[in-house]
Amino acid sequence: MTTRKIYFGILLLIASICAWGQVTSKGLGSGVLLFQDISSNPPIMAHWIRIDMRLGAQMTVELAQDQIIAEDPTKGREVLSSASGRHRAVAAINGDFFPYTGDPLGFCVRGNTIISEPYPGRVAVGWNSAGKVVMGVPKWNAVIVASDGSTYPLGGLNRTPKRDEAILLTPIFGTRLVTNFLIDKVTIPVMSKPPTVGSTISCTVGTYSQEVMEAVIPKQGAVLVATGLASQFLREHATAGAKLELRMQVDEEVSWKSCQEVIGGGPWLVKDGKVFVDAEAQGFEAKFYKNRHPRSAVGVTEGGALILLAVDGRQSMSKGMSLDDLARYMLGLGVVNAINLDGGGSTELIARGSIINNPSDGSERAISNLITVLAPIRANTLEDEFSITPAEATLQIGGSCQFTVTSDKTQKALNNDEIVWGNTPGIGFIDQNGKFHAFREGDACISAWVNGRLLRAAIHIAQSAQPQTPSVQTPDEPGD
Repeated sequence: MTTRKIYFGILLLIASICAWGQVTSKGLGSGVLLFQDISSNPPIMAHWIRIDMRLGAQMTVELAQDQIIAEDPTKGREVLSSASGRHRAVAAINGDFFPYTGDPLGFCVRGNTIISEPYPGRVAVGWNSAGKVVMGVPKWNAVIVASDGSTYPLGGLNRTPKRDEAILLTPIFGTRLVTNFLIDKVTIPVMSKPPTVGSTISCTVGTYSQEVMEAVIPKQGAVLVATGLASQFLREHATAGAKLELRMQVDEEVSWKSCQEVIGGGPWLVKDGKVFVDAEAQGFEAKFYKNRHPRSAVGVTEGGALILLAVDGRQSMSKGMSLDDLARYMLGLGVVNAINLDGGGSTELIARGSIINNPSDGSERAISNLITVLAPIRANTLEDEFSITPAEATLQIGGSCQFTVTSDKTQKALNNDEIVWGNTPGIGFIDQNGKFHAFREGDACISAWVNGRLLRAAIHIAQSAQPQTPSVQTPDEPGD
């Protein structure tokens, strides 16, 4: 099937399932399409990226700041626009749940290397460069094997150990772990290879230190940190010069070994072509999955295309979705399997360097990891220079303004299919037809990506003459 036939087939599918909304679409690169669905009944703004790896697109999992922990106020987190821009992504979406640090809560694999172990009972999605996509619930079963054959569970990677746990810290964690309690540490000066799913890592113990509160991680090696019974095992079997094996076992419901990239989330939304929201089984409270919130999700179609979806919420133009709503919406987009990602104030979609949705916090939230989309860019066919018209606009709350991109040479407006519109979140929203809607008082800007360049125009929003009913924003639910 040709690229043109695939593209128009997708448009017919989207038109048939989203006829109740205002759907726009545009290409971002080879195999990458951006869609936006704006509906007034109910008020919903949904934005998604469709990626077809058969046409040259690729996807990666990336870490905020390219590490787990940073010694700064963010503790290793980073906003999506910064992280995706650093990796020159055509598009990106926020990833897994996280605490106050940059440590993703669930399974995370980047470039075959395990960054974080699976969260017990939670679903994950993985893929490889050939476009094979798998979803399932990975079970972590890694062990430390001493030279005499004795074993002890390896609790995980790149986080602080809990009671009776041994944790492997690799350089991706950061420069050091600092705790407020005593730990034992085993320094491994050199790792024979990085931790990958199913691999066995042979290593030689460098030094052993008891009851310390800091562990410095060697650049070419790793550190085992332990508490309680795990410390006792290491004291007996990990003296200086001792040989250890680290077996990175993941029990496979699906073939995680085949995945170069993996990201966690939860719960399931769609499984085997049917709505399947197992929120309670995966440890989520009823108010999290039953109430309407901003949502992010990832799904795969029967033909193997990936869908990255962001639904706005907690605002007048978009009330958000329950997880059941989200599952049905994803099913309508043609997916056969889909999982929920972190949502709430974390929900954000980037395309061509622009923020496409309207994050509910009113600004970007710093997150722990993300999914990036990479794709060949078609050669520029437009030799003209362009400007946004108007270059500056002043509005009242509740007002709107139509923006266009015009040719500096002919003063004619460019077709919207050639433009990706975006904006600074918080005070308003611009749709993919170039119409800006003012929400709150303040100053910001809108952006337009065209012909390889990012153009900007200033926006000033003043209080309206008649008070407007503000959109209601509720605090994030735990884990959202």
